[in-house]
Amino acid sequence: QVEPHRRQNCGHPGITAKECKDKHCCFDNTVRGVPWCFHAEPVILSETCQVEPHQRRNCGHPSITAKECKEKGCCFDNTVRGVPWCF
Repeated sequence: QVEPHRRQNCGHPGITAKECKDKHCCFDNTVRGVPWCFHAEPVILSETCQVEPHQRRNCGHPSITAKECKEKGCCFDNTVRGVPWCF
């Protein structure tokens, strides 16, 4: 089990347990303030993706998926709100 504070988001606001599991992710809505749909293991960002959130340069669009972002050769991290997730 992934500790709540280490959860890496795998869904979107309002995602159902079925939708989450269909994405091969874990679902647990018992802890408030953390992602309910999350990856089974914490995602480790590559060294090139270790950028301070305020220094990220947008590489995608608001609804871009991690897969689409990575296919563009960009980094994806949706754990920090208010900054680009695809950069």
